[in-house]
Amino acid sequence: MNYELLCVALYAFSIENATAQTDTAKEPVVNGSVMVEVNYGHHTHRHHPVVWDFPHILAEGTARLGRGWSLEANVEYERFRENGAWDNNARNDYHTNLLALTRQTSLGHDRSMRLGLGIVPVPLGITNSGGPALTIYDPISESEIMPMTWHDGGITAEVQAGYWKLTTGLYIYGRAPLSDSRVAGGAARLDFRLPQGLNVGASCYYGNTYAGQLATDIGAPEGKRHEFYSVFDFFYAVHGLTIDGSAVYSQAQNKNTYGVEAGLDVLQNVTANMQLSPYARYDGIFDHREQTIHRYTLGIDFVPIDGLTMKTELAWHHESRLPTSCQMRFGIGYAVAF
Repeated sequence: MNYELLCVALYAFSIENATAQTDTAKEPVVNGSVMVEVNYGHHTHRHHPVVWDFPHILAEGTARLGRGWSLEANVEYERFRENGAWDNNARNDYHTNLLALTRQTSLGHDRSMRLGLGIVPVPLGITNSGGPALTIYDPISESEIMPMTWHDGGITAEVQAGYWKLTTGLYIYGRAPLSDSRVAGGAARLDFRLPQGLNVGASCYYGNTYAGQLATDIGAPEGKRHEFYSVFDFFYAVHGLTIDGSAVYSQAQNKNTYGVEAGLDVLQNVTANMQLSPYARYDGIFDHREQTIHRYTLGIDFVPIDGLTMKTELAWHHESRLPTSCQMRFGIGYAVAF
């Protein structure tokens, strides 16, 4: 099933429906952003130690259609040079992370519901649910065990009441004819967020390893056709201080991972026009077959002007029975909002 065409059809229908209900319906209002960045890395103990990431383009936008309806999109293109060669497969480098028709509804005092249909996110873990991320790339405690910017075709529902938010999703692997389509999996996430900046979340996913992004990015060991994930995560962000972490369990891969990071904007009380945030991170991957990975990262995030971000970081990566490697990375990016 072509989910992009489905969302375009739903978009056209929603505009027609909204304008038909009233002559005073407003035109859609569009806002979003475009970000372009380049990253360079050097990894010791590799035959080809240099890694380039260029271009990395991320574009997102929302068209508000009126009466609570919106069309949301998030697309990404990222091209790597590893092992001495560029990856020039445009199909692998491009991703539609989000393309969905959504409806926001008020349920009374301090309560609301939001429905999404199309290519929708799987809110598993802190990165996939839009939490903070200090390092240049997604933390390996999550990216090595499950897809990042995880998305599939399906439907999601979010219900918020006070400090609590419940998110559920049902994901479909669409094929033609429609009778050949399969359920890829389902997810649920519960968040508790205080106004003081603390968010605590728990999420889980159960699905097939032969369909959807899970099969494309991660797969599963031979003979495993189903996968169960459970994740606990938290973040605390206030007054320039950011602390976050997550713990992930994968049933099919028989792995546990843990990650925690902290950063502080030392210019928080000096100037509102610049940010300078040293940060530190630990990632641990524990395979029940006795293979473990430990990574320690130190970095600096510098924002000299609005929209321009520069990062540099140094990581020590130790994998059992292998020598410790040193990984240096530099990145610069610019984002424009509209």
